[in-house]
Amino acid sequence: HVCGSSMWFMSDNGTHIDTDADWLPTLVCTNGEVSRLNYSSASWNVVIGQQDLPLDGEVWWYTKPTHCSEDPIYSQFVDGSQAAGSLSKLMTLAKMSELRANMRDRGYSFVLQNQKIYNNELLSAQSINHISLRYTQESVKFNDDPYYSWLAVWSTNGRRDVSRWFLENTTLHRHNNDFVSLDWYGDECWRKVFSADNFGFAVYGSLNELIQMIKLGHRVRMHFDGVTLKANGIRVVDGLVVAQTIEEYARRGTYPNYDAPFFDNKAKAVYRLVHSTGMVKTYMYTIDDFKLAGMSQTKYAIDWLVDTRPWRKILRTDALGVSTDGSPRDLEDAVYLGSSVRLNIEQDELAGQFFTEADNVRVSFFTNEVYAQALKHVSDEKVQSVDEYSLQNDVFRWALMVSSGGVVAMNARRLASKAHLYDAVSPATNVTWFVNR
Repeated sequence: HVCGSSMWFMSDNGTHIDTDADWLPTLVCTNGEVSRLNYSSASWNVVIGQQDLPLDGEVWWYTKPTHCSEDPIYSQFVDGSQAAGSLSKLMTLAKMSELRANMRDRGYSFVLQNQKIYNNELLSAQSINHISLRYTQESVKFNDDPYYSWLAVWSTNGRRDVSRWFLENTTLHRHNNDFVSLDWYGDECWRKVFSADNFGFAVYGSLNELIQMIKLGHRVRMHFDGVTLKANGIRVVDGLVVAQTIEEYARRGTYPNYDAPFFDNKAKAVYRLVHSTGMVKTYMYTIDDFKLAGMSQTKYAIDWLVDTRPWRKILRTDALGVSTDGSPRDLEDAVYLGSSVRLNIEQDELAGQFFTEADNVRVSFFTNEVYAQALKHVSDEKVQSVDEYSLQNDVFRWALMVSSGGVVAMNARRLASKAHLYDAVSPATNVTWFVNR
């Protein structure tokens, strides 16, 4: 059987994310077994629940091709030596696209959230959305208590570094490194549309084309200083693009030290604000208490990449929730076909447009209304004296639950104290939905 897990899911009351929401990692298998954990977002010390969910209906599985061949772009033995494929092609794709990997001896596959290339000879990539699993006779389930999440960095020299953290109190469970054999896959449906030097001056393409592609719903990645990151949220305001990234952890050392790609003993989450002017603001937070461990701002030469898949604007609702383009029924049909969903949230002219992705999507059995949760955002603010954004001092995560009826419900919680800030419905918001099959 095949089993797949999703980390990005929060409890809700049907229309709004719960005030003291639980995270609900969910594991689904082709034999019909569905397992779920639940742990509170409102406390550092939480009791973890686990349940097997009864399956009421069918489970449909959807896939998307990433390149023409079914073979990996590159394969390596456990010692890092080449088994098949092209390392140079993998390096090229690592600078512009999404990568995936598969452990050759275990059949364990996963998405890589970010990549870093050292001296054009070593590639390391992080996968950070894992919870411990156990095998049963029939399938796979979440591990028994004590539950822990794990972060991994994988390298083309065969090394893997793993940092494991208990879910219940966010303390270190274990940190070790070893060697693994991997198959690497790269999504070839990406292209460079804009490159600028560290002052923001164009050296390839145009900023206008980048903005146009964003407004058409396309996903965005950035490559600078050897690092390739996915834009989790994108602001477009007054000709400025600001990409927010939150799926990265600090790397330890300086190449060519063997442990350069490894995590620090106390792992640090890395959040960035990447500006089309070349400014990159980097914030590091210790994982066990989310205290600020470091901040820097540096100008870089940046490549901006967009995916080339066809994104379709399928629905737009105005501030009153009235459909002004497309239809809710078309959106509903697209969801049932397994489409990926992106959103453009427009609140007012000063805030510009904010583009994000749906982490999960649900169709109401009672009203056929579509609800999307978008969860990967943290609080930023405009810097008054310059065209830049910074993260707020006491940073908070804000999560959206958006309906095809035009309602944008927001939930916010401090990351350090876990204090709840607000539940609110965003007033006078225009929403555009994009889909890709």
